[in-house]
Parts: sequence; structure tokens; C-alpha cells
Amino acid sequence: MKEYSSMKCLYVCILMILAFGLSACGVSDISKEPLWSSKVVDNVLGRAKHEGRKAPAKAPRFEVVLHPGKMQVLRVSGRIRSRDKGEKGSIGPADFVVEINGQSVARKQLRSSKSHESFEYVIDLKEFAGQKVKATFFQRNHDPEGTESGWKQIVVESRRTVRRRKAAEGPNVLFLMVDTVRADHCSLYGYERQTTPNLDRLGARSLVFEKAIAPAAWTLPSIASMLTSRYSIKMRAVDGLGLRHQDVTLAELLLNAGFTTMAVSTNPLIGPSHAFDQGFETFVLEPWEQAATVNRLFLKWLNTAESTQWFAYLHYIDPHDPYEAPAPFLGQFSDPEYRGEFVRSKALNEIANTVNYGLDPPFSVGKADLNFLRDRYDEEIRYWDSTLGKLIDDLERRDLLDRTIIVVVSDHGEEFADHGKYKHGKHLFQETINVPLVVSFPGAELVGRRTDTVETRLLMPSLLEYLGVDRPAGIRGNLFQTLQGTGFAVSYSRYTVRPDDPHIRMGLAAQILGQWKLVDEIDREGDLLFDLALDPPEKDDRSENDLDSYRNNRQVLDKWLRSHPRPSGAQSVISDETMEDLRALGYVQ
Repeated sequence: MKEYSSMKCLYVCILMILAFGLSACGVSDISKEPLWSSKVVDNVLGRAKHEGRKAPAKAPRFEVVLHPGKMQVLRVSGRIRSRDKGEKGSIGPADFVVEINGQSVARKQLRSSKSHESFEYVIDLKEFAGQKVKATFFQRNHDPEGTESGWKQIVVESRRTVRRRKAAEGPNVLFLMVDTVRADHCSLYGYERQTTPNLDRLGARSLVFEKAIAPAAWTLPSIASMLTSRYSIKMRAVDGLGLRHQDVTLAELLLNAGFTTMAVSTNPLIGPSHAFDQGFETFVLEPWEQAATVNRLFLKWLNTAESTQWFAYLHYIDPHDPYEAPAPFLGQFSDPEYRGEFVRSKALNEIANTVNYGLDPPFSVGKADLNFLRDRYDEEIRYWDSTLGKLIDDLERRDLLDRTIIVVVSDHGEEFADHGKYKHGKHLFQETINVPLVVSFPGAELVGRRTDTVETRLLMPSLLEYLGVDRPAGIRGNLFQTLQGTGFAVSYSRYTVRPDDPHIRMGLAAQILGQWKLVDEIDREGDLLFDLALDPPEKDDRSENDLDSYRNNRQVLDKWLRSHPRPSGAQSVISDETMEDLRALGYVQ
């Protein structure tokens, strides 16, 4: 009997260990957890700064008065990072404490073996509902010489539960944002190299848009525009600032409709610090991680969410410079004998931060140098495409490929001195705004190639209409309609005009109407007009030789600019953290 009892006890212990192991590995059913919809009602950090407190995010101590209501929570997040990104070894520690009326409600110590670490807490305020309370926030950095620390976000949110949709209720949405891909470097669009064989395979069962125009020529405004369907000219993101909490995103609308939502971002600009996490139940920010890591994190989460109807946003940074694809893709296209300037990792930024501002270049660039840059860039695209193939195969094995809308799109393209500049953000020529756009539907419902000009800004309302989810008032447009017109698109960017001051910016608008493209540097005289049908490379300015076409296009753009004025008081006061991210991405020096 004792032996039986011992065996029974051992058996129970093994079952408990297995159950714990499965839970620890993330294999659980998220559908059994409540789905919360949250809305920010008090941006505490922003309010503290507005009230005159000096740099509250980094202050050792600051306090504010809160008036919590029912079903409200306090969401706080903090971070620590090494001042020397090349430093190895552990960083920290830094302590973070939150007190309400003198009582500690959250406490966290950050230390890490990586160059950065962050945390997030959600504090239930129900016991303080209806009261006037004093909230005090403490942070102490034990190594201020080697690290910097601070609060990333402190907000009060109103919450409500939402009925979580089940898998059988409709298709999922997998939104793949591939940073910095120009359409004409994809074999899907006729490029000379097989850079995108897996995207080609997906395209065979999808709608493929040949003339998809990005909202802006750099990441922050382009993504903000696509997720809200608002033109970038109206948004703070166009000046290097993030989303506002009152901006309504695709993720928020789908979450409020009961979709389980998640995101993985590898671009530091697309994260909680710029409010891109709003609407996502799960948001993972892993700056500069490779595409394989993004897919691994997504598939691990998918193990928990397969019984739900879900929306996932995956942001891949790989094609963005520096162009250093992993093996075996590094060297697949580039010349192994090349010994020019661009073997140095900093050389591209050196040339971009001079030539792009009209300054003398630090070194000369020849055909072999440009070829090397393009080759390395193509290797990055080819690497990302290989991970797309594995992701498609995995979805097929899970029987999800025919139950999921897959969107593949880029935020902008890249320049290789096509018009005298490098990288992106300073021009609105086709190499920077004509991006790949592929939409695969369940059961390959809609298939074909669209040759009319479209705006990727319209993805949000198009997806909502297809899914039967109400669109916000004033948000219109449907990319999935089969009727093709003459095509119209506007892309708008603001770019820095001085390398030493990113706050001085110039507006730049490009309008495509049928075969004509008009480029206008706002506040500067002189426009450019191109006939894209006869002059795809945009080398022949027709603004003086084809006056009737110029006047017609100028009238249309003037009407658009009057209908979409810049917000009054718009300015570019960029935070220190954003400046650091912009420098890391090469947008500023």
C-alpha cells in the first residue's frame, strides 16, 4: 500500500511538473483570459511636464494628484540602458517605486546583461475610486555614469471587458511590415534578381498592387498614417513625435471588436515610447532583432491564441541599414573582393549626413561602391524573404493559411544616389515611396495584379470593411474593390534641413494623378513634374515644358493642401529618447 501511495504521489507530481512546464513555455489558452479594452484618460508624465516639472521622466522623485474613477488602472513602465552601446557585462541596477498616499503599490529593480532592459506594471486603482489621491514616483539609478534610467510611460486608463472572438467567427489578420523595401528591388515586381521568391509565391494567390504609395518617406509618419488612415501632414509623427493617445488605430478598433491583438516590433521608433502599443493586448519591442526572432516570438504567442480570432502586427527591421544579412545570405550577391569605403559600418551614415544636406562628401563614391550597397541591401531583402517562406509554411501546417488575411507592405523605400542622395527621408521620388503591397485573402478569394495607383494609407478602412468592423467617422476608402480608376495618391514628409538641428524641418509633398507626378517642396519656389508613363526614373522635369499638365496638377495639389492644412501650433520638440533612436536609425547625427 505504501508503495502504491508513493507511486501515486510521484505520478501526481509528474503531472504537476508537466502542467507547470507547459504553462511556463507559454502553451496556454489565452481565450480563457479576460480581454480588456483600455483608453488613456490621463497622461500623467505629459501632464507633469506641462505643469512645469523639470524632466519628470528622469527625476529622482515627482508627485501628482490623481482622481481615479471606477474600472481605472495606473499603467507604469520604466527602462534602463547603457550609455555605451558597445559595453559588455551587466548594467544597473535602477530602482522604481510607486506610492499612493504614502503606500507602496509597485516596486521594481532593473538590471540586465543586455544593453537595455524595461518593465511594465498595471496597478488597479479601484480601492481609490472617487477619491483625491497623491501619487509619488521614485527612481534611483545606482550607476548614473554608466547607465541612464527613467520612466517610459505613466498613464491612467479606463478599462472595460470585451467579449473575445473565437476562431470560427472570422478570418485572422497578419500584418507584415517590412522596413525600408522599395518595390523595384523585389522579384515580384520584375527585379532582375530573385530577391523575393517566397513573396512571389504568396503573390500568386493574392492581390498584388504594383503602384502602392507610402504616406511618407520615413518610418514614424508612414506607420502612424497607415495604422490610423490619416494623412501624415495632420499628424505629430511627421515631425518626429509619436501617436497621440486619442489617435484611433487599427489595433484599437479590432481589439474593441473582440480580436485578440499582439505586435512584435524591431524598430525602436515603433513602440510604447511613441504610443504604438495602444490597442495591442501583447506588445513586444526587441530593437534590431532579426526576422527569424520576430517569427519565433509570434509563433510562440500563436500557440496561446489559435482558438481566437486574432490580429498580429509584425515589424521587421532587416532591410534597413546597416545592410548586414546573416549567413548564408551575406555575400550571396555582393562582391567578396570589394575593398571600398562601404566595408566600414559607419561609411553610409557619413556620406548620407553630408551629401543629403548639400555638403561636400567625405569620400568619393563610384559605380563599384553603389553596386556594393545595392547588393548588400538585396541580401537583406532575400534573407527576410526566406523567413517569410518559413512563416507561410508554418501557417499552412497549422491550417491557418486559408483562415488568415496576410498583408505584406513596407513603410518606405531606399535611395542609392538615384537622385543624388542616400538612404531615405529627404526625397519623395518613386524609389522612396513606391513600396510592395500584397494582400492574401482566405481561400485566395481575391487574386490578381492591380496597376492603378493606390495609397497604403487606405489599408486600415479596407481591412475593417472586409471584416465587417465599423470604421471611424470620416475614414473612407477600400483598396479591395475590383474597379480600377486613374489612380490618385499623396505622400507627405517633413525632413531636416540642417544636420546639426533636427528640429528645423521642411515640408515635402508628392502627388500622383494618373500618369503625372508633381513634387512640391513646401515654402520653396519651384516644382518638379514627371510623366511616369514615359519617364519612370523621374529624370525629365516637365514643369516648364508641359504647362497645361503642370497647371492642372498644381490646382489639384493646392486644393488638397487647403483641405489638409498643417495643425496650428505644430512643432517638433523631440524627446531625448526619440533623438537617441533617430540617431541609431541614422535619421540625424
